[in-house]
Amino acid sequence: MTPLETKLLPLGLAIAWLLIQASFRRSRILAQLVSLAPLWITLMLSSNRWDHLVLASAIGTLLLSFYRIQEHHEEFGMLLLLTTLGALTLVAAEDFMTFFIGLELMTLPVYGLIAWHPTHPQPLHSGLKYLILSGVSTATLLLGIAFTYAQSGTLRLALASPLGSALILVGIGFKLSLVPFHLWTGDVYADSPWCAMSTLATVSKAAVISLLPKLNFDPKNLKVLGLIAILSMLGGSLLMLRQQNLARFLAYSSIAHMGFALAGWMVQADITYYMAAYLLSVWILLAGSNSRFFTILGLFSLMGLPVLPLFWGKYQILLLAFSHRNWPLFGFFLASSLIGVYGYARMIAKSTQEKVIL
Repeated sequence: MTPLETKLLPLGLAIAWLLIQASFRRSRILAQLVSLAPLWITLMLSSNRWDHLVLASAIGTLLLSFYRIQEHHEEFGMLLLLTTLGALTLVAAEDFMTFFIGLELMTLPVYGLIAWHPTHPQPLHSGLKYLILSGVSTATLLLGIAFTYAQSGTLRLALASPLGSALILVGIGFKLSLVPFHLWTGDVYADSPWCAMSTLATVSKAAVISLLPKLNFDPKNLKVLGLIAILSMLGGSLLMLRQQNLARFLAYSSIAHMGFALAGWMVQADITYYMAAYLLSVWILLAGSNSRFFTILGLFSLMGLPVLPLFWGKYQILLLAFSHRNWPLFGFFLASSLIGVYGYARMIAKSTQEKVIL
C-alpha cells in the first residue's frame, strides 16, 4: 500500500461503518467514537505537517460538535470524514488528476454540511449559492488543467503552464475566499450551521493553501498573486469594520488572514506555522462561542495580540517582506494589520457589553 492509501484506509472503513450504522441502529456515542478514532489513527500514521493541520482541524471540528449536534450524528461523521479524506488527497497531490479528485471529494460533502438543517430554509439557500459559484470556479479550474495539458503534455503540478496556472488560481482563490473571489463568503458563513462554518474556516483552508508551494507560477502570475494578497489583506480588514454579526466578522477575518498567508508564501515564510496559529485562534473562538471569555480570547488571538501565536506568524512575515525589500507587501501588510486591530477592538467591545453567539 502507498502512504496515501495507508492514511485513507481508516477513514474509508469508518465511513462504511457509519453508513451501515445509520441504516440499522443509531448510537450517538458510537458514531462519535467511530468518527474520532480513524482521525487519531491517521494523525499518528502521518508525518506531513500539512496532513497534521488538516487532521487537527477535523478533530477540532468533531470535538466541538459533540455538544452542538443533537441528532444525525452518523450523517455528520460521514460528511466530515469524506471532507477530510478529500483534503488529505489534495495535500498529497503531485498531479492535476489527484488534485482535482481530492478537491471535489473535499468540496462535495461541504455542500451537505452547509445545507445541514432539517427545518430552516436559510442554510439550504446558502448551500445552493455555494454550489453554483463553486461550480463556476471548478469549470475555470478544469479549463486551466486542460490548457496545461495542451501546452505541456503533462499533468504534473510543478509543470503547469502560465495560462493554466492563472486559471487554476481562480479555483484556488475561490476556495480560500481571496479577493475578488470572496463574494460568497459572508452570506455562507452567516447562514450556515456551525459545523459547516468550522469546516470551511479550518479543514478546507489548510488543505487548499498547502498546494501553493507545489504550483509553478511565472513572474506575471506572481505579480497577480501579490495583487490578490494585497487586495485580500486590505479588503478583508476593511469589510470587518462594519460587521455586527460574529459569523460574518469571522468570514471577512478569514479573507484577511488568507491574504496574510499568501503574502507569507510570497516572501518564503513558514506558512505552516501561520496556518497552525490561525486555526488555533479560530478553534478558541468557536469553542467558546457561548462564553464571553473565550470569545474575547479568540478575537484577541485572531487580532495577533503580542505573545499570542498569531503575532509571531505576522512578525515573521513582516521581517521577511522587509528583508526581501518587497515594499508593497510590507506596507499593505502593516496597514491591513492596523486596520484589523480597530475592527477586532470594536467586536471585542461589543462582546464585553453583550453576549455574541455564532
